[in-house]
Amino acid sequence: MYEETPKVVVYATPYRPTDVFSAKHGDYYYWVPGVTTESSQTKLWTATAVAMKQPTANSTVITYTAAEQTVYLTNEQPAPGIFSESTDQLFVWIPGVEDPSEEERKLIASVIDAHQSGGKDALDREVRKLEKGREPPPSTDVADENDDSDEPS
Repeated sequence: MYEETPKVVVYATPYRPTDVFSAKHGDYYYWVPGVTTESSQTKLWTATAVAMKQPTANSTVITYTAAEQTVYLTNEQPAPGIFSESTDQLFVWIPGVEDPSEEERKLIASVIDAHQSGGKDALDREVRKLEKGREPPPSTDVADENDDSDEPS
């Protein structure tokens, strides 16, 4: 992680991040948490990070996919203007979301609950709870909606 300003960081990862703008330099993808499109500002931030001799600090990046939406947990806040909630020492955000809908807020809350409860298995349970009562996508089997258990039927 490279600190550009006290409010902007650039991450460098060996993998291309999902749903955020990244620029590949050498073996790494450079990206600003939350930013989904290239702009003159993201180009400047990325170029500054690439020119730095070494990272400012290590970083944490956890990615969940829930309800077909990418949700990140990072140890640094996303770019200014991107909505985030904090949990423990991590910030939870959805790429590009500045003013979240009620559904996006619920999704972020379910990721926080899941993360605090132990990760992916807990996230899957939280997502199933959110989806109860909704129409399933075509060709999906629906469990009994009166069944409150977490076990598939």
